Amino acid sequence: MAARKRFRLLVYENILNRWWPATLTISLVCFLFVGVMWGFEWYHINPAENPIPTLPPFAGEFLIAAGSLGLLFSVFLLVARKNAYVQLFPTTLRVSTPFLRLDIPYKRINRTQTAEFGTLFASAKRSEWEKDMIAPLNQNTAILLQLTAMPMPQTTLRLFLSRYFFVDKTPHIVLLVDDWMAFSTRLESARVGGLLPRKDANKPKASSYGLLNELKKK
Repeated sequence: MAARKRFRLLVYENILNRWWPATLTISLVCFLFVGVMWGFEWYHINPAENPIPTLPPFAGEFLIAAGSLGLLFSVFLLVARKNAYVQLFPTTLRVSTPFLRLDIPYKRINRTQTAEFGTLFASAKRSEWEKDMIAPLNQNTAILLQLTAMPMPQTTLRLFLSRYFFVDKTPHIVLLVDDWMAFSTRLESARVGGLLPRKDANKPKASSYGLLNELKKK
């Protein structure tokens, strides 16, 4: 069976793309600094000939540990970026983030509507840093899912999901994906397919052997 398409969540992708290059750079700088300092010490056996100050062992070990943590964190961010997506299943919509995987039954989706992402959060109080971080996404089209009820308490959802999933306290979820038109079309198709009753689901299927017997009786 073909893999179901994953629509990337742009909010997480945008944030993580800003963080992992910075943490990776800091990590590499730590390793490079220790390598240069200790390299000079190794080359100049006589400390008096060393043109740069020596690096104490505890300081070098601290920088190596910091660089290792930065490298691990960079790898985590790269992996987390791949785990931020939306996926459509026969009866549920899956919202996967680095910290939470949420399945929303289609029967809980009352209606959907589209809006410009920047317009949805125009009245939200944001710091200058946040405004700068989200600015590239403001012109993108977001999909607002109006729900009959949240799949879990809002306090829990707000703890594990970005604030840009919610406009207010009504039962809803805001999704900003990479291909909103294709996602919207597939979502409506999946909703109709998942909500309509399957009339022939419980009807036994006739086999070719059974049909042959029926013809012989006539």
